[in-house]
Amino acid sequence: MRALHFNPWRRTVAVIDLDGDGDGDVAYESLREAVFFGRPARQRGYLRRVELDNGLVAFVDDDAWGIPCEEQRFVHLGEPWAGVDLAGHVVVATDDGWGGARELPRHVCASTLRVQWLDAREVAEGAEKHA
Repeated sequence: MRALHFNPWRRTVAVIDLDGDGDGDVAYESLREAVFFGRPARQRGYLRRVELDNGLVAFVDDDAWGIPCEEQRFVHLGEPWAGVDLAGHVVVATDDGWGGARELPRHVCASTLRVQWLDAREVAEGAEKHA
């Protein structure tokens, strides 16, 4: 099932294929494998689900904000100062309406999501400007 994977350290967006659960939804373990990119199963934590605009949903590492600030990287999705900043690896799919995800439509890509790459300094500066 088609989804997008955002790697803010490498500043790359990749179309990925996630396993389905047999009911047309993306399998939770397949999401975890993508979000915890490169980590063995025993080192994968919990996912945080973030609702986006237009029926999309993002999945991120629930503990990503615990990475030391100078090492963390972020992806901003949406209009400048009106979107959402997400920490660490991010997987975007379609919201299934039940807390899970479905395959992402082919017309959704990095440009339609208005991707910006940020480091911790840029996130902090943006928060100060809009406080």
